[in-house]
Amino acid sequence: MSIFKLPIFYLENKETLDENIIKDLEFLELNGNDETHESLLQTIINPQSNIGKEYLHKLCEYYTNDVEFLKQTQSILSSWEIENEEKKDTRKELYDKFDELWKNIKQDENFIDRYYYVDVDYFKFLNNSSSFLQLLSLYNLISPILTIIIPIILL
Repeated sequence: MSIFKLPIFYLENKETLDENIIKDLEFLELNGNDETHESLLQTIINPQSNIGKEYLHKLCEYYTNDVEFLKQTQSILSSWEIENEEKKDTRKELYDKFDELWKNIKQDENFIDRYYYVDVDYFKFLNNSSSFLQLLSLYNLISPILTIIIPIILL
């Protein structure tokens, strides 16, 4: 999953966290051979879903001193935690189902044919045009009617 970016990735005044700091503070991996303990981020965040575990490493890529961003993030996280405390188990199941569905879609080799996207390399840019895709879907819906009407018109 490389499409989703955390909000901090879009900030202009962000700084990259040094790799040595990540290792020394054991953000992602333990330096020793002690496997009874977890890394710092694993302990603090405790991700339950596959998506949370996959994106754990992205949390320590950048940091910022932007006070407004930090206040907004803090208020969002606190409201999310209070609002969804009783929904944790169902949320994990939903995230895992979404993750499985997303991986199936990404690995589906017949996706373009199944959903009637343009398969010709020269015209693949049209797959990003919503108006063209709308016209294509309308044509696919109307084509059975056209098949009946055109012979009648020709007669």
